[in-house]
Amino acid sequence: MLMQFRVIALSITLLSGLVACGSSSDSDEDQPDYSQSYVQFYHGANSQEPVRLQLNDSQPTQLTLGQASSLRTLESSEHEFSLTTVHSQQVLLEDNLVSKSGYKHLLILAEEAGEPSLLEVQFDRNITLEQQFMLTLTNLSQQFPELDIYLGKADEGFDNAEFVEQLSLMEIAYPAEKLERGHYTIFLTEPGQQDVLFQSQSFHYQYSSTYSLIIRDQQGPLPEQLIADVVLNTGSTDQLLHRYAPAQFRLYNNVQPVEILLDQESLLTLNQHEFSSYVALSQGDYQLSVNDHEANPLLNNQLLSLQQGQSKVVVLFQDSAGETRNLQYTEANRPQIHQHDVTVMNLNHTYDELNLYFVRAHETIQDAHYKVQKLEIGDQQQIRLPANQVSLALTAITSQGNELLLDKTAPMTLQQGQHYLISLEHDPASPNDVKLRIVH
Repeated sequence: MLMQFRVIALSITLLSGLVACGSSSDSDEDQPDYSQSYVQFYHGANSQEPVRLQLNDSQPTQLTLGQASSLRTLESSEHEFSLTTVHSQQVLLEDNLVSKSGYKHLLILAEEAGEPSLLEVQFDRNITLEQQFMLTLTNLSQQFPELDIYLGKADEGFDNAEFVEQLSLMEIAYPAEKLERGHYTIFLTEPGQQDVLFQSQSFHYQYSSTYSLIIRDQQGPLPEQLIADVVLNTGSTDQLLHRYAPAQFRLYNNVQPVEILLDQESLLTLNQHEFSSYVALSQGDYQLSVNDHEANPLLNNQLLSLQQGQSKVVVLFQDSAGETRNLQYTEANRPQIHQHDVTVMNLNHTYDELNLYFVRAHETIQDAHYKVQKLEIGDQQQIRLPANQVSLALTAITSQGNELLLDKTAPMTLQQGQHYLISLEHDPASPNDVKLRIVH
């Protein structure tokens, strides 16, 4: 059993934020002498938009969810920090940090009841590590507020893994054991349980240093998924995903009523313009076939390949020759709160190319910042939009070079938590033979 001790992290309502550049050596040829103080920031607040961090009077640094800054070397004294949201320009938190000589301070932006808070991990960098490494552990998971953490050799399963710590929500632990450098796997369970919630892929702890492991909820269409971020001394965060996470897909039908078959077995039926519910599957490669209502085949044995933790959308449509085709895309594993990942597909064969503009209140088509242009039939494009109210405007360019306004919407706001598909569809009933459809 690993020797260990633990502390409960204090949630700070004012930020001791951070920006950072520079890092320290992790080579153990000579044990370095860390005489100054070292500060790093990590963004772990799921409902918060990207943030801008400023240290004293230095250049601001922007961080998104799951990202860490580089390590900043400071004099051991008091430093001013501030944290501001990038899009709304709201000052979330600001305060001072008193840094200690020889210590690393990892400031974690977290949240409680939707409000930003701060956790501070701090440890002495002058601990002697000979071909060894140490860990700090933090639990930010709202879905699993109590977790048991196990660590195992990369080539061994859960039965041989060692219990490291039990962590509550917003708790930080400092296991005292020095571990041999090498490849390890992280296992997570609910307290006292043997059913593994999360098994990471093997990760190489190759430096004689202290790694900070931060567990948080994986944001995306798949429910109850976890992610473990590994933070060292650079701005490059290693993200460990669940090795055996489930997968899922759903279908949007832009053709006649159909029957969907998976590996030659009937799965579901869909009406035209219907979006199915998610279908949960294991990782693997599947045969996707489509029949009409008289069991005549429209598509046969199309490849549907799903990776662990992946959520895909399959879109059925007809091309200009009247043949049924399918398009596929992967949904983003990011919060759909302050920004939205939107997929735009051109399923219309009347016009060679279509343009879609997301027009905010102070804009027109001519100066719209967010837009998808020159989208040909069967093409798709992803765009990331801020959570502003927008009107959608669909245009095409004639052979004479004139721009036609084919369809538009009233001002609208995208709903939080939804993954949107915007389908530019062939519609003979429409005056311009095209319909702009928004589905989720």
